Amino acid sequence: MKRVKKRAKPHKEEEDYKAAAGGGQAVGSQRGLKEELIAICGLAGALFLLLSLLSYSQGDYQANWFGRAGYGVSLGWLALFGLGAYLSPFLLAWPFIRLLRGVRPLRPVRFACLSLALLASISTLLAVLGDTSPLLAERLTPFVFQTSTSFATPLSYHELKVHIGGIPFTLLYTTLPMLNLKELLNPLGTALLALFATALTLFVLTGSRLFDPIKSLTRHLLASLRSRKAYPKALVIEEE
Repeated sequence: MKRVKKRAKPHKEEEDYKAAAGGGQAVGSQRGLKEELIAICGLAGALFLLLSLLSYSQGDYQANWFGRAGYGVSLGWLALFGLGAYLSPFLLAWPFIRLLRGVRPLRPVRFACLSLALLASISTLLAVLGDTSPLLAERLTPFVFQTSTSFATPLSYHELKVHIGGIPFTLLYTTLPMLNLKELLNPLGTALLALFATALTLFVLTGSRLFDPIKSLTRHLLASLRSRKAYPKALVIEEE
């Protein structure tokens, strides 16, 4: 009689490993789908904010493409950051674009703090610009938040104030008594400080090294100077 060989049963460890591998693939696909959905929702929010800002018209919510909701969001954002609010949709979309590309974004709390610092420094710079260039501020009136003050007695008076840097940063720069940046640092000092803060936050947000551009610029300058020094020597050799 022939003996029939029985197939060896797979070990329990092998079965557990195969199950874990299959489960890992399923979990990975679910995680990728979840990240894609989060990124799409975030990009939709950034597009909503951008279109709301572009269709903003103060006092006319019907002109906004998203009605009262879009008008309220754009009004609050422009009152806070002025023209700097138009940068916020791109800042909001940036981590979600990185997420779709498979690049690990920054931590949400760190990214939010850096984005707010960038908007604050740009808004401070805009507040300086609006104070030193009133004609430019008047031309930008349709795109930003403005406040008006008027009274009839004892004299007729009306004032329209355009906040191209947002209300908080206009107050910080000019309105606070004796503690405003205009009195403490003067316009040039405030502008230089705001420019430095803007550059620093951009370097940290993008993950760039601070001294790499300076080093590359220095190398290019040195190379150009050496080539200029070598050029007259070559002419002298050819003449001889």
